[in-house]
Amino acid sequence: MELIRLTILIFALMGISSCTNTEVKNNEIDKFISKYRNEPFSKFYGVSITFRDRDLGSDIYMVSKLGGKYPPYIIHFNKRQNVVTSIDNKLLKQRNFSNYFDENRIKDLMKEFIKYDFKNLSVDSIGNIFISPFYGKHSPNLLRLSSTKNEKIVKKGSVYELYKDNWYINKGE
Repeated sequence: MELIRLTILIFALMGISSCTNTEVKNNEIDKFISKYRNEPFSKFYGVSITFRDRDLGSDIYMVSKLGGKYPPYIIHFNKRQNVVTSIDNKLLKQRNFSNYFDENRIKDLMKEFIKYDFKNLSVDSIGNIFISPFYGKHSPNLLRLSSTKNEKIVKKGSVYELYKDNWYINKGE
């Protein structure tokens, strides 16, 4: 159930984010998979980070905890200075949630996430990884399963198709 909610959240966030008309080729996907085949992304277990938009001087991200209906923090990150410039928890307050990440955790997550330059990265509690590694309207969304026993989660009415090994793809709109 967490997987379904996560997938819906990812697509909703991606639908409202900026995009271009660049189509990603299979060889780019293959290069990406080869590069990150063994990357554990363990610092991101139970976390979702999504690029949302750009404003003057900073990029805007949504950072949230997985495993429930946690509203996201809105993060402004200055890439030139490599710093979080603001952490907005107004969505948490609107839904009467306590802060579930402290400031240092958010800053650490963002500094690590920025190194990858992904549009989205979400890692559930068992290590299944959802990635939107490319920017653009026709950019694929990738899912890397932590184990073959999780395949039944994907095959049940999913929008993902097996690409290779334990990687699945959703080519998007």
